[in-house]
Amino acid sequence: MNRYSFRDTDPAEVRLALLAKAFEPEMRGLLAKLPARRIRLALDLGCGPGFTTRLLKDVVQPHRVVGVDVSGGYVRSARARFPDLEFVEHDVTRTPFPIESPDFIVARFLLAHLSDPEGILGAWANEMAPRGLIGVAEVEFIKTEHPVFTTYLSVVERLIADSGGALYLGPRLDAADPKKLRRVSSEVYRAPVATGDAAKMFSLNLSVWRSDRFVVDNYETSFLDILARRLEQLQAQTCRDEIEWGIRHIVYQRVD
Repeated sequence: MNRYSFRDTDPAEVRLALLAKAFEPEMRGLLAKLPARRIRLALDLGCGPGFTTRLLKDVVQPHRVVGVDVSGGYVRSARARFPDLEFVEHDVTRTPFPIESPDFIVARFLLAHLSDPEGILGAWANEMAPRGLIGVAEVEFIKTEHPVFTTYLSVVERLIADSGGALYLGPRLDAADPKKLRRVSSEVYRAPVATGDAAKMFSLNLSVWRSDRFVVDNYETSFLDILARRLEQLQAQTCRDEIEWGIRHIVYQRVD
């Protein structure tokens, strides 16, 4: 059973809004890697409150785009925020999908939270239209020497591993060979993020997952309180040379 440690609370939604803004150039970079073709039906899997779905619609301009998420709360929020788009509540690890034969699927920062990403990709391939495309984005690395960030990331890496996932999934996916899929491209996009923006995202995450069973069992409340205060103190900083994400972009095509 997969456990999404970052949950679907109000603070988590605010964090996703910050993430969408900070990483919009990265997402556009992934979509730019698609082979030139007209997309009939695109699915945004793990769409959350819909920010990626909106960008997918605007950049790729598919005939139809549907955001899919297991969280009913996120789906309701997405429908309210983007009433011109379509959203469906569904567990993306379960097939068949409620929407048949997409010719493009995008999954961003989703597979890292699943225990069998290679198997999930193979299952998604079975749902695709012939020669359909799948675009994924997962963390390859996060480079930082800032002690507050390194401390935070050490906790998150263990937390995601406890739920069966992998924070730094990019290298593993790059070496994988999912069934029924041919790799079209695989590249790392480097994304420096302002210290304050990273601290805000991390603070919101911490407020959500500090009550997780794994965190409660392995970290003292005083440790988490100190980490929260230090992250809060960093939120006003604007420098962009203290933390950088490397995001692995892979585009697959279904092999029939």
